[in-house]
Amino acid sequence: MEGLIRMSEAGGCERAIWYRYNGYEPQFTPRIQRAIEDGNIHEQYILDWASQNLPGAPYAFVDQQVEVFVNKILSGHYDALMRNEENLVIVEAKALSRQSFLEFKNKPIDVAFRRYYIQTLLYMYASNIKLGYIVARNVDTPKEMPYEHWYVELRLDEHKHVIERELERLKNLKFKLDLGEEIERPFNPSTDTICKYCPFLTYCATKEEINNIDVATLIDDEEFVKIVERYAELKNDIAALENEKKELENEANKLKELIEARVTNTAVVKNYLVEVKEIISERVDTKKVKQLLSQEVLKDVLITTSYKKINIKGI
Repeated sequence: MEGLIRMSEAGGCERAIWYRYNGYEPQFTPRIQRAIEDGNIHEQYILDWASQNLPGAPYAFVDQQVEVFVNKILSGHYDALMRNEENLVIVEAKALSRQSFLEFKNKPIDVAFRRYYIQTLLYMYASNIKLGYIVARNVDTPKEMPYEHWYVELRLDEHKHVIERELERLKNLKFKLDLGEEIERPFNPSTDTICKYCPFLTYCATKEEINNIDVATLIDDEEFVKIVERYAELKNDIAALENEKKELENEANKLKELIEARVTNTAVVKNYLVEVKEIISERVDTKKVKQLLSQEVLKDVLITTSYKKINIKGI
């Protein structure tokens, strides 16, 4: 419906919303068109997989592509409404490249895919459905294997504060749009991946910024592609393990405090000898050293090293 913000765009770029709201014609580049086609090709297959594999499966389809509204501010069409013996659930299907799929698996959904996260929560809120799933398919799964899928579960009650905050923000945004206020762009087309898939990029960016998007060298060597994909996969696995390590360390520190409260020196606890020792260590405060020493002295004692950092993002 015209004059409303679309739920599918609510978690994205406010400048892009401003362009569509003001009647600018979207420009679908080959990159954007390919992403749309991938979504259309895979959507029903993803939903069929979801109906048989989500927790509580099997699910029966109740409705698909139903339009919902929120307070004359938002409108949107969710992908599917399904039912099992206990629940009604909203399901959103996403076709992702290998790198994006790995990010979907290993990073918090509200960080890595905030647009999908907000979009699905708004569908649930508008439909008063308490449970929802975002289901992704790795469209780059090797051909000799079944398509790889992953899902994120969302419970409406656990995200009420997010919904309330977003509705207030979107209400204020619509007020500005209706007043004709121009929205400043929040992203940089030269550095932010979100701009690559924006159909309003040609209005928003300079020619130089647009040219900078595609200055990277295209390497289509199959063996090198495998190397980059494996590197990206390992980095995501390492990040996931680091998060798990932090959680384990937090738990260990809590238990450490309980042990220190009971044991002063040494104690025998069943088959364990527990010793509590105070360890004193010394370190050099490099920040203070830099403040105390002159630049000439620092040059004699500082050793400068350099290294290369590799960043890989899905496109």
